Amino acid sequence: MGSKVKVIYLVGGTRSGTTLLANILNELEGFFAAGELFYLWERGVREKRPCGCGVPVPDCPIWRTVLADLDGDRTLERRGMDVESVLAVQADCLRVRHTWRLCRHRGRSSLPPRLEAYALIMADTYRAISRSTGAHTIVDSSKRPSTAALLLGLPDIEPIFIHVVRDPRAVAYSWKRKKKSWEQTKDFTARAGTTRKVSRSGPLDVPLEWLVWNMASESVLKRSASSLRVRYEDLVSRPEEVTSSILRLTGHELPLPFAHDGAITLHPNHTVSGNPNRFETGLVQLMPDIEWETNQSLRDRALSTIVAGPLLRHFGYKFLKRS
Repeated sequence: MGSKVKVIYLVGGTRSGTTLLANILNELEGFFAAGELFYLWERGVREKRPCGCGVPVPDCPIWRTVLADLDGDRTLERRGMDVESVLAVQADCLRVRHTWRLCRHRGRSSLPPRLEAYALIMADTYRAISRSTGAHTIVDSSKRPSTAALLLGLPDIEPIFIHVVRDPRAVAYSWKRKKKSWEQTKDFTARAGTTRKVSRSGPLDVPLEWLVWNMASESVLKRSASSLRVRYEDLVSRPEEVTSSILRLTGHELPLPFAHDGAITLHPNHTVSGNPNRFETGLVQLMPDIEWETNQSLRDRALSTIVAGPLLRHFGYKFLKRS
């Protein structure tokens, strides 16, 4: 293992395929998919939500070791923070609209003290994961471009940014479909008052979020020495090609985990948070999800096309027909 820990940070909008890509990369030797690490302290430590392996994060053998490493190193205390102050920084300083300001900082030393402390905790966490798992490459599927911007100046971390993007009309349609929340997945016991479905947004909210998150993601990629854009549609139709492109960025030559027909066998993972699809295991046949092309209402499709229009062609999507 080199002196620097490689971190593949999956950045982009929601429902774009980051969970699927993280699950695929987790099957590569020396890679560890950590899930959405942005939520480690809130959902994992404080709320004790389930790890990808099915047990609460603090009870998972992997995360118990990682957290013990961080606690033994007195990471939060050493950085002058606790769980609540970490969450406060996330709420106050790491909203997506802060991405452009964070990209302008030249190195972590130019950050405000609270943000510098948070950035160092991120670096400490990546290193603890690497030590605990033996992985040379950590996959962080947090998606948030604001947090991605902080990686540009982390000590002993080599960031690789993968911008995952999906047709905004497919994203809008995906949010219309019901999806179980984490409390209802894999027979986990629902907590009192939390048996809701994953929230679904209005017809304008989703394309607006898609536009802003992807513009912010592009801002991060422009400042990165190692990055790649991956379209969901390409991932599910040419998974071997996409995975090979990502591997080349890491400098590793490894056998790909796909069968001859593009199917993949997913093993239990240790993602700390993310889309409920992270719990999927067994043989998975990758195929495009194109239900939206025939079932989406004309109103929703028109709104998504108009709002997201400035970036549609930039990402290779057509206005009137999906590419």
